[in-house]
Amino acid sequence: MVIYYIRFYFYLYIDAWSSQIWIDKGLEKKVKIQYKYMLVFLVLIFVWMGLCWLAGYPLAVIPPILVVVYESLQKPMYNGKMAFKQGLVLTISATVGTLLYFAIDSWILATLLDMILMLILLRIVGIRVPAVYAFPLLPFVFPDHIVAMLPLGSLITCVFLFTSVLAYKKMEMKRSRKVMQM
Repeated sequence: MVIYYIRFYFYLYIDAWSSQIWIDKGLEKKVKIQYKYMLVFLVLIFVWMGLCWLAGYPLAVIPPILVVVYESLQKPMYNGKMAFKQGLVLTISATVGTLLYFAIDSWILATLLDMILMLILLRIVGIRVPAVYAFPLLPFVFPDHIVAMLPLGSLITCVFLFTSVLAYKKMEMKRSRKVMQM
């Protein structure tokens, strides 16, 4: 199972890297991609995958959260308030998706309600996190025993990953201040 995850994320990484290098060459870039963050992202994800594997919960490596973590690493300014909001909306998204999955028999109705509620959630919190729309759909593809643990798993995943990103960004900011003072 762990080999599957490692292989999946390796291919995902290669795909993301190759599309940034070759496919996007002719496109105008508004934001400069900093490739050093790919290494930080890989280390962070491999550590998290190892912890999930040791805990016996490999499905806690949740793709929508990983997307937001990668985007957060690319931001020049990142603070605790943003990390809290991201973790909050992703955890609420998982909870709403899980509750509607178990409460409503019609998958179409559950999906429609999920999308409307996620739009309302993002408007209330005041941030844009497109991955929130993918999260409520995970219960449709995960086994039921995993779906029941999805909200708690997403909370723990968000706390670990966003705290790690925040710690890295603070360390990076301190290092850049020291260089500027010299």
